[in-house]
Amino acid sequence: MIIYIHGFGSSGGGTKAVETIEFFKNDIVLAPTLPIEPVQAIDFLSNEIEKAGEKVFLIGSSLGGFYSIILSAKYNISAALINPAVNAFSGLRGYIGMQTRDNGEVFEWKEEHVNQLEEMNKKCFTQLNGVNIMLLLA
Repeated sequence: MIIYIHGFGSSGGGTKAVETIEFFKNDIVLAPTLPIEPVQAIDFLSNEIEKAGEKVFLIGSSLGGFYSIILSAKYNISAALINPAVNAFSGLRGYIGMQTRDNGEVFEWKEEHVNQLEEMNKKCFTQLNGVNIMLLLA
């Protein structure tokens, strides 16, 4: 199974998610719209990985790339990262306030969300197995 993890302000129905699903027609691709709160997003994705019952591969874009790094380290699984937001907490601090996803959903990005990302960042790289990571920067 492949889990496509979208970026900040995106959704499971975004362009990259849809193109990923179309490309892997014969494989199972899950492209969920994640909860806004980072801890809830990681919990949701962890649950999907644990209940998969098969090998899981991750594809993550931007913030989804950051989440993929965390999950790759936690589960020792492969991840393809597309322009990952490696220091997501730093880059997303400027987005605190009301935001709109690509599907029209309005949400509030809060200081506590940025703090959650910062805490995740402190832990994830110490457990990461670089062999599991493929990186695309463009």
